[in-house]
Amino acid sequence: MLDLYEELKKILSCFEEKQIDYALAGGLAFSLYARPRATMDIDLVIKSDDWKNVHSAMKSLGYMESALPMTFVGGQVKMRRLTRVEKGKTDLIVVDFLLAKSGVVKKILSERVAKQWEGGKIWLVSRKGLVRLKQLRSSKQDKLDIEELKDEKTKKEK
Repeated sequence: MLDLYEELKKILSCFEEKQIDYALAGGLAFSLYARPRATMDIDLVIKSDDWKNVHSAMKSLGYMESALPMTFVGGQVKMRRLTRVEKGKTDLIVVDFLLAKSGVVKKILSERVAKQWEGGKIWLVSRKGLVRLKQLRSSKQDKLDIEELKDEKTKKEK
């Protein structure tokens, strides 16, 4: 079984080595801000100009493109999806990359924050940026996450 946490460590180590800027988003970022919860993928925000370097780095880790480029929210959000399947197994790891070129995603990447993690640092979208991304998608889970993120922020400010 592929381990999302171990995969994230490998990816971020590779990005650090290749000096690729990123910000963790999605369920894993939520887990670091609020509470651990189940998630099926890794979501990373990157500069759109870094896509070729990211793609090459991920290919060296065994990832391949598994979907055509996607666009959401009237073109504001562009996404690329890569997956890795362990040889001889059926488990797969999905990594979604939100490409920051302009607009809201670029602003969210520019406001990323560093947190201590695993004896080093990890770059996350800010709490406000995570809420904004979740508002853009606005799934049932996103709406629940938004309420919890806002509630956690209120608790910490008291």
